[in-house]
Amino acid sequence: MPTYNGTNGNDRFNANRTAKNRLRKWRMYGKDGNDILSGGRKNDSLYGGWGRDTLVGGSGNDVLNGGWGHDALMGGTGDDTLIGGFGSDTYIFNSLADGVDTIRHFQGHLSHSFRDKIQVSKAGFGVGSLDQFSFDTDSGSLSFNGQKFANLELVSGGSFSIHNDIVLV
Repeated sequence: MPTYNGTNGNDRFNANRTAKNRLRKWRMYGKDGNDILSGGRKNDSLYGGWGRDTLVGGSGNDVLNGGWGHDALMGGTGDDTLIGGFGSDTYIFNSLADGVDTIRHFQGHLSHSFRDKIQVSKAGFGVGSLDQFSFDTDSGSLSFNGQKFANLELVSGGSFSIHNDIVLV
């Protein structure tokens, strides 16, 4: 498995830049800085490290871990695992057809210092209001019009509110 090790600066790495790279299963480490890491078509593992990182899984069942900082995580297609880490993180969903992602350690309106958000594309979901979303507190299932698109694992003592924790863009 090829590995990309970033620097202490602001790194950019995109596994889709060449045909050879996009067909590999990647492990990427951003380290310090505000990094942008994009996986390919396989089951990639992306680790942001410190900073305001942007992690994009691409195709496959990817694992994205933001680490420390206020990160943006977008799994892409496949059933991905998204871990924001410490900080106020944004989990991005562009299409209902992308798969069912698992968000670990979601910290919604737990504190004012660190608050995670779920960002949903109005166009990609065909939505105009939050009324079409539902959350099952027992299973952690987050659904749109009855179709599940995410599983939320809340931090200890945390809770989730559709109207406070989902942002439509």
